[in-house]
Amino acid sequence: MEKEILEDRFSQLRFLDKGLISLNNTAANLKLSTRQVQRLLKELKDNRWNLNVLLPKTRGGWNKRDELRKKVILLHKQRPQRSNPAICDLLKEKDIQISPATVRRIRIENNLYKEVKIEKRYFKRFEAKKFGHLLQMDTTEGYWLKGSKAKLILILDDYSRAILAFNWAEQDTTWNNMVVLRSVIVKYGLPAVIYTDNDSKFRVIRNKRSNYSSYQTDKNYETEIKRALRELGIALVNHPPYQAFCKGKVERLFRFIQGRFIPEIKARNFKELNLEFGKWVEWYNQNHINRMTGTKPKERFNPNGFKPLSGKEDLDFILSLREERKIDKYNSFSLNGKQYYLKSKEPFWGQRMTLALNPDHRIRVYNCDKFIQEFKIN
Repeated sequence: MEKEILEDRFSQLRFLDKGLISLNNTAANLKLSTRQVQRLLKELKDNRWNLNVLLPKTRGGWNKRDELRKKVILLHKQRPQRSNPAICDLLKEKDIQISPATVRRIRIENNLYKEVKIEKRYFKRFEAKKFGHLLQMDTTEGYWLKGSKAKLILILDDYSRAILAFNWAEQDTTWNNMVVLRSVIVKYGLPAVIYTDNDSKFRVIRNKRSNYSSYQTDKNYETEIKRALRELGIALVNHPPYQAFCKGKVERLFRFIQGRFIPEIKARNFKELNLEFGKWVEWYNQNHINRMTGTKPKERFNPNGFKPLSGKEDLDFILSLREERKIDKYNSFSLNGKQYYLKSKEPFWGQRMTLALNPDHRIRVYNCDKFIQEFKIN
């Protein structure tokens, strides 16, 4: 900056400080915004009117240094799937401050990054009023376990954005989903609403998208999960058919997981994968600041909308897979080719019993909702 211009700027700011000229006139004379003028005046006062404060501040291209470039490129080559924010976090652990935009530029300049064009849509924002009022449940999958397919069943709290329960499994079965639901209910209580997609585990859906289709679903039919939630007083709500974008929060979380957790997987089996993800979830709930809420999930656990369990709920019966069997004259029934004998001296011959199946552990036999006997599954 030329000396004359520098001195003129200094004089104008002096006049402004003494009240001899207005802020707007000073900004017009210096061809600056009023905000810039106020900032310069403050800096002069803070530095006891040192003229050098007005000199241009040279900022070196720190983000273009070879050393920083090499670190970004190395982290990319280690795990090409890493997102830009993930690389920033790794560099931050080494006391290197860098923005995701800078990482993106470095990757583009080195032909390591291709921008994905995402179709823009417009949504109406919605958020639950309390922790536990609305939970979103969904599944994502990929070949993430040493090249083998793995499925992540996850429940997200709409208000806090916290991950409340999860299960990495080989199959997205009704039972695996019930296991995740039960872990939430046991730990937190009963939520008001569970929001899901239209998968057959949650809803049998038939509609007339085709002019040749007139099939109507039996309105009395319930899936196992819907029946279990109804018995617990929890509403199951499905998003409208063919409108999966209604699950925006949980889909964004899945993208975040794929960018942050998936590239760092070291697990060799599902047990190790669940342990590894559990540690990551603990970090996410306690440390990650959500962009929409501006807070960490753990900080939004109040107000609490979960309803405590009364202690009368038989979760083994409610959260199970149900089948019916007719008892034969030997006081027994068959299931999957195996015969099971009731020890009760009371003859149940000819009566129909309800079997509450836990595919991993046991079969519980009920007669008119009264528990009769339990069988272990080998």
